[in-house]
Amino acid sequence: MTIEELLQENERLKKENELLRGIDKDDFFNFSADFLCTFFRRRFLQVSPSFVKALGYEKSFLLSQNLTYFLHPEEVDSTNRTILDFVGKEGDLYEYQNRYRKADGNYLTVSWQLHIKANGVAYAVGRDVTRQQGLEKALVQSKQLLKAVFNSTATIFVILDTDFKIIKLNENAQRVSQALFGYHLTIGDDALAMVQPEVKAEFQQRLQAILAGESAFYERMVEDKTTKEHHWYQISLTPLYVNYAVAGVCYAAHDISHQKAAQKKIEDYLENEKVLTEELRSQYEELLQNMEEMKAMQDFLKASEEQAKKSQIELQYKNNELDTFVYRASHDLRGPIATVLGLYEVMKLEVLDVNKSQEYLQIIQQSITRLNGILDELIGLNKIKETAIEEKEIDFHRLLNQIKINLVDTVHYNLVRWETYLQLASPIYTDENLLRIIIQNLAENALMFARIHRNDPYLRIEITKKQPKQLQIKVIDNGQGIREEAISKLFNMFYRASENSKGSGLGLYILKNALDKLEGTVQVETAIGKGTVFTVVVPLKR
Repeated sequence: MTIEELLQENERLKKENELLRGIDKDDFFNFSADFLCTFFRRRFLQVSPSFVKALGYEKSFLLSQNLTYFLHPEEVDSTNRTILDFVGKEGDLYEYQNRYRKADGNYLTVSWQLHIKANGVAYAVGRDVTRQQGLEKALVQSKQLLKAVFNSTATIFVILDTDFKIIKLNENAQRVSQALFGYHLTIGDDALAMVQPEVKAEFQQRLQAILAGESAFYERMVEDKTTKEHHWYQISLTPLYVNYAVAGVCYAAHDISHQKAAQKKIEDYLENEKVLTEELRSQYEELLQNMEEMKAMQDFLKASEEQAKKSQIELQYKNNELDTFVYRASHDLRGPIATVLGLYEVMKLEVLDVNKSQEYLQIIQQSITRLNGILDELIGLNKIKETAIEEKEIDFHRLLNQIKINLVDTVHYNLVRWETYLQLASPIYTDENLLRIIIQNLAENALMFARIHRNDPYLRIEITKKQPKQLQIKVIDNGQGIREEAISKLFNMFYRASENSKGSGLGLYILKNALDKLEGTVQVETAIGKGTVFTVVVPLKR
């Protein structure tokens, strides 16, 4: 670039700076709600605060970029062509519209008015028309939808002006008029000229009433000129209001020939076949009765089927229990008996040894006691299944003391600290024997599996009335805990969760049967080496 060109460029920049200083001082430019900007050679020279705020960029960023950077990609070329068109055309006023990408990624549609100065600086005034474009698009779609509905409906629609000339009609109106009367309705036709002479006066009178603000609904029969068939139409005439004044008439007609034909058949049938109607009514009532009887039979059969399924499931369950019982009972009962018989044979050989005799007698006593305990549990299980529930008010202090007495010979009884907690706002009514079985079995398990070598082994029983008709019992210990894989089998017949268990494996099975009889539930929370919490919930009848 030559020195002369540099001087010219410097002079041009000075003029632009003077122009910018003038713009900065222009309060109208800074405070206008419209989008105001000036640009030169595709660069913004100045932008109004309203435009900066709308786009969401920093003003310095807007001024540092080519203005095409912010344009929608589809509009870069067209905007460049527009800018080229007004280069050198001082004083001309241009109007155009384009979209700008906002900082949040959305686009802002702006309508511009552009004025060119002699120095090539363009002054632009713009307005946000994004919402207006959306509304216009929605309006077009709404009109298209309305037109589709208007033309696809089976109802005839014709709109008349105050001179009863057609200003709007749908395709079905044209089709029916062509089929019935042989002429093609078009916009601008006189509706009265199309009406049959015998009803023209009446129709005109109706139309005059509509223009007065009334509405009319009636039925009319029309004869097809070609087929001579009769068609019935249900017609409505309503005023068409524009700016709260009647500007025309809306005529709507719907073909009800099928309904009329059906109605006529019914009327003829009822008129000519009264006897048959009575017979049908009688048959109908008989049919209803038969249906009710059939429904009752179906309900009975369904209930019987459900009961049969339930009985089958119960029978299968009892058979499985019986198989288990026969196997385990033969094993558990045979053991003590075999021990007694063996000791008997040994005693016959060593009867002279008094010490040995006492030792053998003690073992015999333990075996018989164990056998007697198993039989007691089996008898108790049978009582649970066969005895009806007997509700009475429960004295929990007496019940818990009785349980302690019953468990006094249980291992670790004197080594475990007992705690009881009662929170009962009102009396509890349920079966005391079943409740004792549940609490006693849980307490006995806690004693048997207590960790007596740990600091302060305890057994805590919490009894709470949680709801007006719900009793909650928690038996908590800090004993050995239960293996996770054993939890699902805890309540099975003859199941022992630990190899060290000395019980029969019936305790928790008996507990579950007692709980089922009371329609209660039990949940187990446990951790090895930390203890176990059994939570029992028993519904109360009153």
